[in-house]
Amino acid sequence: MAVKLYKVYKELSEYSPLLYSESGGEEILIDAELLSLNAVAFHEKILYAGKASQFNSIHKDKLKKGVYLIEVDEEYDYNWFINNNISFIEVPNVQNSKDLFVKVKNLFIENYMVLQSSATLLNALTSDRGLNYIINIGSEVLYNPIILIDSCFKVLAHSDIEYITEPFWIRNINLGYCSYEFISEVNKIKSFQNAPNSIEPFIVICKESPIRKLVSKVMIDGNMVGYVILLETIGKFTESSYKTIKILSNVISEELKKDQVYRNLGGLRYENLLIDILEKSVIDEFALHERMNSIDCSFGNNLCLLVLDISKYGPDKTKHNFLKQSLEQLFPNHKSLFYK
Repeated sequence: MAVKLYKVYKELSEYSPLLYSESGGEEILIDAELLSLNAVAFHEKILYAGKASQFNSIHKDKLKKGVYLIEVDEEYDYNWFINNNISFIEVPNVQNSKDLFVKVKNLFIENYMVLQSSATLLNALTSDRGLNYIINIGSEVLYNPIILIDSCFKVLAHSDIEYITEPFWIRNINLGYCSYEFISEVNKIKSFQNAPNSIEPFIVICKESPIRKLVSKVMIDGNMVGYVILLETIGKFTESSYKTIKILSNVISEELKKDQVYRNLGGLRYENLLIDILEKSVIDEFALHERMNSIDCSFGNNLCLLVLDISKYGPDKTKHNFLKQSLEQLFPNHKSLFYK
């Protein structure tokens, strides 16, 4: 994963940088190096950092291909760089040049770590060892515990419970689903209410606990089917945490797609509850009523069950979603699910 020159420029905002680039900083860079006076040639995708006095000591013909970070410790011919369409960032002379370079280098190290994390998570997916394995690998990569819940607030998987310290989460995990009281409080949180309908991560802070949560929705074909929740109990969130949790969300989505039931979900919260009823995962009537209350779902008093055998149904001979649309016309308030 590469870094754009503009991102380097933004990262150095405290140094009052100036950006010179015809593309506005869209240049793609793969690494940063300290300028060497003995360099034979410069690579166009590497950012070379050095003082103006060092650049003045190098023959200009050698400098025509690189991208540069120039610390102005003396006058230099910046017009030559501009006239030759060479992209560079200029910063005033600083007290500690090492700190400046480390700040830039860390951008590339962070991106490398995200790339490594991505490879690790993809390996977990292809291993076919299930959701719990993926979640535990994700926890190792992100240095914090993780909880995965579906859109109905059922706990699907979690990392080592030893590092999950909040009593309400321990209770939810032991129950196998989030309590009605818990969900009621979560629904009051502004960041949760305003969360984007995508895998873009957002921060959640509960009034009952100072521990921050980084949350990403799990999406299948544009429908939200769950949440992956990272708890800030061991390490602090970094920019790479935001990138990596999005990768983890996509990996979880692909794992869930292996189950035909999840592939057919339409993003409606009652669907997960129906699945658990069909699979006898709801342990008792109390649990059923609490979960129904949690998602504001009522099946009414005059309950009828309609089961359709679709083994001979030919979707290739009908328009898209014909069966679903027909059911909606016949039973406007029905709750349906395409099951196994």
